Amino acid sequence: MNFQFTSKIKRNLFILMAVGFILFVVGFMGEKNHLYSEVVTAEDGTESVLLEYYKELPFTKEEFISKVNASAAEEGISVTFKDMVSHDAHEGNAEEASHEEHEFAMLLTPHSLETAETHAHVEGHEHDGNDHATEDHGDSHGEEAHAEGGHDAHSTAAHSPMETLEHIIHHEGAFADKGHARTWSNLLVNAFFFFGIGLGALFFIALQYATESGWGVVYKRILEGIIGWLPVGAIILALIFFAGSMHWNHIWHWMDPDVMDPESAHFDAIIANKQPFLSQWFFWMMNVIYFGVFLLFARGFRKRSLQEDIEGGTKIHMKNFAKGALFLVLFGYLSSVMSWHWIMSIDTHWFSTLFGWFVFSGIWVSATIFILLLVFWMKGQGYLEFINESHIHDMGKWMFAISFLWTYLFFSQFMLIWYANIPEEVTYYLDRFGNYKWILWTTVAVNFVIPIVLLMSREAKRSRPTIMIIGAILFVFHWVDVFIMIMPGSVFDHWAIGVLEIGMFVFFLGLFIFTVLRTLSKAPLLVKNHPYLDENLHHHT
Repeated sequence: MNFQFTSKIKRNLFILMAVGFILFVVGFMGEKNHLYSEVVTAEDGTESVLLEYYKELPFTKEEFISKVNASAAEEGISVTFKDMVSHDAHEGNAEEASHEEHEFAMLLTPHSLETAETHAHVEGHEHDGNDHATEDHGDSHGEEAHAEGGHDAHSTAAHSPMETLEHIIHHEGAFADKGHARTWSNLLVNAFFFFGIGLGALFFIALQYATESGWGVVYKRILEGIIGWLPVGAIILALIFFAGSMHWNHIWHWMDPDVMDPESAHFDAIIANKQPFLSQWFFWMMNVIYFGVFLLFARGFRKRSLQEDIEGGTKIHMKNFAKGALFLVLFGYLSSVMSWHWIMSIDTHWFSTLFGWFVFSGIWVSATIFILLLVFWMKGQGYLEFINESHIHDMGKWMFAISFLWTYLFFSQFMLIWYANIPEEVTYYLDRFGNYKWILWTTVAVNFVIPIVLLMSREAKRSRPTIMIIGAILFVFHWVDVFIMIMPGSVFDHWAIGVLEIGMFVFFLGLFIFTVLRTLSKAPLLVKNHPYLDENLHHHT
């Protein structure tokens, strides 16, 4: 029996995606709610920082100027300020008048204290419109390099007045990518989360072949439907990585060549010591390997599964057995390195030897949860009558067990870093305790306490209402887990879970389900001629 991907289901999914897209657009339009900075150069070569703010300031201009002046004095520089909103806006200067659309626009010019007297006239000096022609000096990456958990790597280097001012402005909440840091970061969160679910399903297929498990044969087409997302997810991720390499986003500030250049003012010795692993050529070479291995094995398992329906016998099954074992070896290595490249390198100064396993556990449990939710929904639609309570119970045990694995790995990583108290390691948690504390501990509590309290019994693992409610909660909070891994290193303390985040999640969820159901509709829901099929149909526990 084939799954019928009806027009009603398609319509509902399109509505879901439309709602998500509308929420995202609303959130995106209101995203520019912090200071955004860029370096501008006057005709005489004087460099200044142009700051713009797009919504009501959480402080007055006077308070901002006072804070910057105090910090600048401590660093041995002085700063002159020029208000770009009011200054000459009524005298016909088109360039300056254009800033009236902002709540806040100010030009900051730094000077060393030793030569400050010679620049005393700057505050009253009228620059022409060319002051606002922007030149990209790559400073956005340099700013973000200061944000990585601390600033020890830069404290010993002598900074120019401009570098010092950039450092000060960054601490006041300035970004240099024109308000899209939150959008790009959320795009990565959702792209990785749903791609991880596809990988978890692919891992499950290989695991069942390599261990010659009989109980999971009835889930094969469900798993194959989920891995149908992998090509779509790979394209989205590749676009995000390409945007990072082209400096359209600044999620991975190690991609800025200046941090690797000893001659640059933004040189970072800690990041430079992580070459060649953190280099563009190696990053893209490994991306080709990641996507190539995952997509080739996914295509091969699917192709041989359909072929087995026609040919029967054990030849194809034994080939899948060998391929499954090979994939597990490759996946064990590539999944860890992938997590280092894609996520851990966002917090570039930090590292953890357990990080790859922790990310893998989140991928695995998220995939298991989605499998159960999809199975119960399809059974409610009149499909999958061959999946009985024992099959559900077995998958429920996986959901229960992997939740403990995730908690164990979280605790192990945290406890070892806390106990060792090494500065370059604890910075990861200090940032999250300071700015993400409530969602961090809520996520840990939900993903541990709910399974241990509500999924312990045999009956709970077989109960549709219990699994649907608990599964939906855990599914959302494992998305939050990915959110916490990515956001602190990309948007720092300027995070939110608002309409932008909810809208993008809903859109991705609709697109993901659409792709999975479309793949499911292309083949019978129950495999044929599998050597363990008859045993599995009479499976009872």
